[in-house]
Amino acid sequence: MPDNRKRNDGALTQPFPGRNYYYLIAGLPDMALEQSKLPLSLPELMEQLALSLHPDDLRLARLIFLPADNRNLLRLLRKEASEWEPHGQFSREEMEEGLKEPRLLPAYMRRFRQAYQEETPVWPGMSWEN
Repeated sequence: MPDNRKRNDGALTQPFPGRNYYYLIAGLPDMALEQSKLPLSLPELMEQLALSLHPDDLRLARLIFLPADNRNLLRLLRKEASEWEPHGQFSREEMEEGLKEPRLLPAYMRRFRQAYQEETPVWPGMSWEN
């Protein structure tokens, strides 16, 4: 039986068959370039997504938060007093607890933490920020 989701080059045209979220997009507030304030904050958007998305898709949507979490982790490791970025998945308290009990952090953060403490970059030639 042929897979109708594949293009000629083998790529999938629809990664998750049957999961069309037209209603979700249609239900979001309208936005215009000239708006000074967004009608929906990132936490509000994620709350809406959590109610609407399949768990696999929600896991992918949460990747939006990783850059903020990564910067916050680096700030804690460097013991910087700079302001906490609130748009991550982890609160400051959760991240601090994760540094005390690494199993609470995602595997990639545990690996980064260990590399940082050993002063051995995860990828040679790459800065800690990248």
